[in-house]
Parts: sequence; C-alpha cells; structure tokens
Amino acid sequence: MRPTFRDMKRQMRGVVHETMAEPVLYLVGMSAVAGPVTARLHTSIQALGALAGGDGFAEVDAITPRIVFMNAQVTPRMNDIIIFKDVGAYQIGNVLPADDITTTAEVALITKANAIKAGWVPTLPWMGLPAPSNA
Repeated sequence: MRPTFRDMKRQMRGVVHETMAEPVLYLVGMSAVAGPVTARLHTSIQALGALAGGDGFAEVDAITPRIVFMNAQVTPRMNDIIIFKDVGAYQIGNVLPADDITTTAEVALITKANAIKAGWVPTLPWMGLPAPSNA
C-alpha cells in the first residue's frame, strides 16, 4: 500500500527534528529532571502594529521564541524549564495544541539574575547542571 501524504509528512518532520534538534535538560518545576529530551529552539521577528496588517511600518518588532518537542519524548507543560547547552534557559509559557508528532511551546528566556537565584551558573554549559544523558 502506498504511503499517504500525511505519512510522508510525518516521516519528514521526524527527520527534520532528528537532524536539527539538540539535547536539552528538561526540568519539571525547578528541581525534578525528566529526560532524555531533544528540542528545537525557534526565534523569529514578529512585526506588531501597522506592518503586521500590511498598511505601513510596524511600531514594534518582537522576538517570539518557541521550542518544538517530539510528543514521544515529552509532553511540555506551562512553567517547566528547558536548558540548552549554550543558549540559555527558557520557561514554558503557552503550550500550543499538539501537531501530529510534535508540540510547540511559546517560551521566555530566563534572565541571568533569575538563573543565579535558582543556583545555576549562566556562564557554564547547561547552566552548571549535569549534562543530559543524551548529550
């Protein structure tokens, strides 16, 4: 039987994630660690104001970071923490509806001051925490 378009798309999305994702520390709250997890960080400029509507120039541009997870690895939840080896720590805000094999979450970068309050070392890989087993 010939694979459906959805089957092919699912397979390609898996290949994209496998190729582009990196190991992360996934913290439930600020202490318990779940893993191993891989994720893809997306940052993009989003035009706000008139440009977004096509009528002129935007008054503000905002960076909207998002992280994409594989559903088979983790179910992202609001307030959980994702730590990348060298691009910082992010806290999950809004979790978008699952999209077949992935889930995307809108995230906020944790400031260096808040990382230090948590006992982390922002200048070290993984914020000074032990690297994930899949790193």
